Amino acid sequence: TAAGLTIAIEDAFAAVRPDECRNYLTAAGYDAYEPT
Repeated sequence: TAAGLTIAIEDAFAAVRPDECRNYLTAAGYDAYEPT
Protein backbone atom coordinates (compact mmCIF):
# COMPACT_ATOMS: atom_id res chain seq x y z
CA THR A 1 0.00 0.00 0.00
CA ALA A 2 1.01 3.62 -0.30
CA ALA A 3 1.00 4.00 3.48
CA GLY A 4 3.29 0.98 3.86
CA LEU A 5 5.67 2.37 1.27
CA THR A 6 5.76 5.72 3.05
CA ILE A 7 6.61 4.01 6.34
CA ALA A 8 9.35 1.95 4.67
CA ILE A 9 10.92 5.07 3.15
CA GLU A 10 10.77 6.91 6.48
CA ASP A 11 12.43 3.95 8.20
CA ALA A 12 15.18 3.85 5.56
CA PHE A 13 15.91 7.56 6.00
CA ALA A 14 15.98 7.19 9.77
CA ALA A 15 18.46 4.30 9.54
CA VAL A 16 21.12 6.24 7.61
CA ARG A 17 22.97 9.21 9.08
CA PRO A 18 23.59 12.30 6.91
CA ASP A 19 27.37 11.80 7.03
CA GLU A 20 26.93 8.24 5.72
CA CYS A 21 24.88 9.55 2.80
CA ARG A 22 27.50 12.22 2.07
CA ASN A 23 30.33 9.67 2.17
CA TYR A 24 28.44 7.30 -0.14
CA LEU A 25 27.75 10.01 -2.70
CA THR A 26 31.34 11.30 -2.51
CA ALA A 27 32.66 7.77 -3.11
CA ALA A 28 30.32 7.50 -6.10
CA GLY A 29 31.93 10.60 -7.62
CA TYR A 30 29.44 13.28 -6.64
CA ASP A 31 30.53 16.51 -4.96
CA ALA A 32 29.48 16.54 -1.32
CA TYR A 33 26.99 19.21 -0.34
CA GLU A 34 28.14 21.38 2.53
CA PRO A 35 25.45 23.77 3.76
CA THR A 36 26.68 27.20 4.79
